[in-house]
Amino acid sequence: MYSIDKIIENHLDYFSDGWYSIGYYRTLQGHLIIDLNKVKKGNCNYLIYFDSDDPDEHMVLQMNVEQWLEKFIKSNGASFWE
Repeated sequence: MYSIDKIIENHLDYFSDGWYSIGYYRTLQGHLIIDLNKVKKGNCNYLIYFDSDDPDEHMVLQMNVEQWLEKFIKSNGASFWE
């Protein structure tokens, strides 16, 4: 998980508007993204997994950070969404 400064630093031009990477999976080479557009609308399913190897591919995780963290811990850091 990134600090606020790192989140701003790691914002990539090819991310959709309002997408910010909050962390990076080195083993999967992908970003964990918060979609601020969904957050602003009150949608609590705002997390996205973004594959760095294929910028056209992403997966809406249908969860928030709290839910993701709980599942991440229970899965011992595995990619539980695949």
